[in-house]
Amino acid sequence: MAAVRASQVRADPSTDKLLANSARDILARHGVTGEAALGQSWMLFWIAEVFHKILDSAPAMLFDQALEPARRAPVMALHIVNSDDVRGSLLKLETLLKDYAKKFPALKALNEELIKPLEDVIGQYNDAAWLHSLAEAVRDNGGRVWSVEDSGVLAQLGQFKASTQASLESIVASHWLPDVSGRLPALSGVINSVMGEHWLSARKDRSFLAKRMAKRAKKLTTRGYDMGDVEAGIHRYRKDMRWLALQVVAAPGLVRFDAQTHPIPEYRELALDPGWVAHKYAQVFPTLDAVPPIVISHSLYLALTREIEVMGGLKDTGQLVEGKALAFLKSGVSAAHESATESALEFLGLEPTALDDALAQATLRLEEANIERDLHGHLARAFARQKK
Repeated sequence: MAAVRASQVRADPSTDKLLANSARDILARHGVTGEAALGQSWMLFWIAEVFHKILDSAPAMLFDQALEPARRAPVMALHIVNSDDVRGSLLKLETLLKDYAKKFPALKALNEELIKPLEDVIGQYNDAAWLHSLAEAVRDNGGRVWSVEDSGVLAQLGQFKASTQASLESIVASHWLPDVSGRLPALSGVINSVMGEHWLSARKDRSFLAKRMAKRAKKLTTRGYDMGDVEAGIHRYRKDMRWLALQVVAAPGLVRFDAQTHPIPEYRELALDPGWVAHKYAQVFPTLDAVPPIVISHSLYLALTREIEVMGGLKDTGQLVEGKALAFLKSGVSAAHESATESALEFLGLEPTALDDALAQATLRLEEANIERDLHGHLARAFARQKK
């Protein structure tokens, strides 16, 4: 049976048909019978995306059951992190599992045991590899007189990378190596659990997810964010915004953008900007026939995606400096956090105020979005109006 991929959905006007075909395909591959309801089809679609992104181009040795998991896991781990946005599809699946866990509690444990650990560790590995490669670039570009202390910092960053790679390999060995049937045990477990639930009707699915989106947007207006802290402030705020954006794109065909309505006039120009219109979080599927779409102002939603991107850049600056500072501390080159931060900034060729500037800008962006323009409040009210 031919695989059904997300790229095909973009080109086919019938999202309903392609979701149904995708569900039948992945269920048949796992020997599961039965028809999937709409909410189940959304999950099965992203399960299928993860399945094909990992296995369609996997080296043959990964399917060799005669090889010990300890030999296959390192190869699979690097294959996963180098494959086409496996983490992006995992995040969409995780979004749906987190939401529907409110209706089906068993899905929470399933997500925390099988899906979230892999998604998390891919992100951790990518961050550690990024920090290490940047330090190597500083060493190799000749713009800095390399010292023994610098070598100690680079070695420490190498240890961070090796540690996250070991965690990735352990998770892969537990649940993400092909079994004798060519299936991934983690995905088999999710499929069996999702199909074992007595699901909602399509209209109740629509109402349920509209309420969840409204609640997540409302949370952005009420949750306190300490923008003086990279992780608890900038990173947490960006993640909360990203979860809302992921909710919109994780349910194929559910959301439609209204290009004519601009509740906040200052954001109108975003709907005319090809760059923002083409953003990965702004790519929705053709609307479903099964239920009326949730309709949201395009410019309002694009403002959310822009804030995610801006905060992402500020987060990267903060994590880059703090990650390097931690390496200075752990390697013993610096004895205190303040001196480690100063050394990290100098090592990276950044201005001494770069970290403070990023934190200050994040504070201003949050105040503008949440207080001056009430972006998240507008989104919360817009989703709330779609609940029926």
